[in-house]
Amino acid sequence: MDNERIIDKIRKLLAKSSSSFSNEAEASILKAQELLAKHKLTMADLEGQNDRRQVKEEIVAEFQKRPWYAGILSAIIADNFRCYSVYFKKNRSSRLCFIGQEEDTAIAREVYMFAFDAITNKAQAIRSGQDRASGFAQANDYIKGFLDGLSRKFNEQVERNQWGLILVKDNEVTELYESYRPKAAKPVRIRRSDNNNIYSAGYRDGYNFQHKSDKLQIGDGNAATH
Repeated sequence: MDNERIIDKIRKLLAKSSSSFSNEAEASILKAQELLAKHKLTMADLEGQNDRRQVKEEIVAEFQKRPWYAGILSAIIADNFRCYSVYFKKNRSSRLCFIGQEEDTAIAREVYMFAFDAITNKAQAIRSGQDRASGFAQANDYIKGFLDGLSRKFNEQVERNQWGLILVKDNEVTELYESYRPKAAKPVRIRRSDNNNIYSAGYRDGYNFQHKSDKLQIGDGNAATH
């Protein structure tokens, strides 16, 4: 497949994903990112431009109280879309940003928001109808499973397609990130119930995240009933 045909295919995929994350939008964005990486193309190639791509800081979310999984999820996604994730504290809130080439941060932001909403909605469903301590512990089992599954899927994809060098951040991206003097993330300690059924359900959803076009269909509540 020549570059023109590849570029046309990527354009069509991005057009599918431009309106919302319904139906095939998430799968379209991830497939477009896969083709960009595999064929070493950029958004400038799609637009027929030779200009240098812009390095930027993309604001993703702002939290009054940041969930424990937000930072882990952002780090997993950022690393697989040639970005860095960083948090800035402002008064009593914290702001999550991705740092990278403009088109990479835009896609990473959309993927992060979709995954974050999927995890949060499922966690709420698991907690519903249970006492606070048990509900949060079981929800954490699910979230931990999701993050582990997602991380493994990305790692396998990179290894299978030999994308190690392709996903290396540009020097300009690294320089901007380091200019913020980021601090190492502190270990996250959470309460879990060690429910293997719920953890496994989360792991499956995280591992299959890239390949489903139906918003994962993880809201049936089956994991919480075991």
